[in-house]
Amino acid sequence: MLARHLEGDTGIPSSLVGYLDHLADLERFVFHGSNRRDITELGIERRSTDSRAFGRQQAVFATSDPHWAAYFALVDRSNVDRLRNGSISFSGRARTRWYQRDVVVLDPNGPLLTEGRIYVLPRDTFHPEPKILGIVDTAQWVSPMPVKPLFSLRITAERYPLARHIRVVGSR
Repeated sequence: MLARHLEGDTGIPSSLVGYLDHLADLERFVFHGSNRRDITELGIERRSTDSRAFGRQQAVFATSDPHWAAYFALVDRSNVDRLRNGSISFSGRARTRWYQRDVVVLDPNGPLLTEGRIYVLPRDTFHPEPKILGIVDTAQWVSPMPVKPLFSLRITAERYPLARHIRVVGSR
């Protein structure tokens, strides 16, 4: 399936979770999640804020963890006041990660999730955030230059069972 995607196939694998795990295990890619379905190049203009210096860079942001990218792909940005999220482990290769997948919404009756895309990017211009305290891997990577996706995968809450862990924690 990877070969077909690299050649332009837009098919969705029968096990999206398994396929994303496979792509991550190859250690050739990083992932970017978005509600936008038309990204042909990711620029270095930062459009959000972060409390840490690494997150305030003018760079393309991506992650080695496709399941964290899925959070950004699925959360309906039209109803977001604030995102509270993270993905940590004690090893970049660990399959066990801890997540925060919280959303403060503008309207508690509005949509939480929407269809999105997970953009699969080449790793060659990216570097990872140094481990916090030398032990905590955030899975956050940056590229100092624009990056063109290799391909993208359509993702919906119905096809991605881990979407059930995204939750509303408040409203404005």
